[in-house]
Amino acid sequence: MSSKIQQQTDGQPHTDAQNPPGLAFFITMYILYHGVLLLAMTYMFTLIMFYDALANKEYIISDIAYWSGNGLTTAVVILYLLYALLSVYFTLKFTRHAFGVCISTVNYTLIYVILVINQNINNSCKYREFLTCHEETSDYNLNDSVLIFAKNIILCVMAGLFLLQIGYFAINYICYYKTKYYFSNNCFKEFMSTMAFYYITSFIITIIPLLCCCGCGGSGDGGDSSWSGVEIGNMVEGHDCAPLEAGIDVV
Repeated sequence: MSSKIQQQTDGQPHTDAQNPPGLAFFITMYILYHGVLLLAMTYMFTLIMFYDALANKEYIISDIAYWSGNGLTTAVVILYLLYALLSVYFTLKFTRHAFGVCISTVNYTLIYVILVINQNINNSCKYREFLTCHEETSDYNLNDSVLIFAKNIILCVMAGLFLLQIGYFAINYICYYKTKYYFSNNCFKEFMSTMAFYYITSFIITIIPLLCCCGCGGSGDGGDSSWSGVEIGNMVEGHDCAPLEAGIDVV
C-alpha cells in the first residue's frame, strides 16, 4: 500500500522547481493558445466557404470573386503551425500532459466547424455569406460537394489526432512505467482516465472562448456581425486584385 501511495505521489504534475511559471505566464499562454487556435479555425472555415462559393459560382458575390485562396490557405497553415509550437512550448515549460489537452482542444474546435458545415448544408443559402442568395431558405439546388468533402477530411484529421494522442500516451506510459501514474497502475484504466482527463479539461478551458467567438459572430455564418467573412478573407487575400470579369467567369 505504501509503495502504491508513493507511486501516485511521484506521478503528480510537476514543473521546474527552481523556475516555476507564474500567473503572468499562464494568462499570456491562455490568450495566445486560444487566440491563435480560434483564428486558425475561423480562417479554415472561411477557406471552406470560399471554395464552396467557387463550386456555386453562379451565385458568388463580387467581393470575393478575385480571391485566389492562396492567402487563406497560407494563413491556415501558419496559424496551425504556430499553435503546434505553442503547444510544444507549453508542454516543455509546464507539464508533459499539456500536449494531450492541446490535441483535445483542436478536436473540439473541429467538431464545432463540422456542426457549422452541417448547418450550411441543411439550410440552402441561409448561412452562406459568400453567395448572392445569402439568407434565403428556398431550394437553390446548390452544390454541396465542397462542404461534404471538407467535413470528411476534418473527420479524418480528428481521427488522426486521436491516434496521435494514443501514441503520445503510450510513449509516456513506457517512459514512466511503474514509476509515475495519475489514476491507476493498470494500463487500461490509466489510459481511459487520462483520455477522459484530457477531454474534460480541454472542454472546460475551450467552451468560454468558443462561446465568446459565437457571440461575436466569429463563426463566419454570415450574421449581422461587423466582423464578416469577407473582411476576414480580405486581410490575407488583399484588395488590389483583378476585377470580377478578369477573375472567375460568372454564369
